[in-house]
Amino acid sequence: MGARTGQAGLVSLSFMTHSFETLAIHAGQEPEPVTGAVVPPIFATTTYQQVAVGSPRQGYEYSRSGNPTRKALEQCLAALEAGERGFAFASGLAAEDTLLRTICGPGDHVVIPNDAYGGTYRLFAKVGERWGLRWTAAAIHDLDAAAAAITPATRVAPRGRQHLRLALPAAAARARRRCRHAFDHQVLRRAL
Repeated sequence: MGARTGQAGLVSLSFMTHSFETLAIHAGQEPEPVTGAVVPPIFATTTYQQVAVGSPRQGYEYSRSGNPTRKALEQCLAALEAGERGFAFASGLAAEDTLLRTICGPGDHVVIPNDAYGGTYRLFAKVGERWGLRWTAAAIHDLDAAAAAITPATRVAPRGRQHLRLALPAAAARARRRCRHAFDHQVLRRAL
């Protein structure tokens, strides 16, 4: 299976080749170094001791910027995606905002479902527009409406079974030709 040795000579599961199911329950689950607990504890700590101002011990300062619990989750997500790094956020909206600011810039265009979560709508209408991001809400279950919403400036368009159930192959092909990124369920896509 090709395991690699990690810190303190421990075998690291994140470098092993396993099925999705095995990775889902084992990746990021290294034994806790202080107690040896085989399931990492949940760290509810908000502040960590620092060596000096701006010099965190073992990389942790405040839970909002990182903690061992979140690190374990992020390692698991990275392993499930076969990626180098995973990211966990406090909310889906924080994840959406980070994604959009990473792959989009002022003047870009995004297609959102016309039945999008209210927070997603407000992210585009109240924040994205002020940043220069253009967007269109479309009935993306309708192949013609979804295709009509995509412009040459479109960087992101929804593409998931729940939205394009009736016309997924044709709509996905159109979206791929007209924009560089598409939303979809990551477990099915293995995008990384």
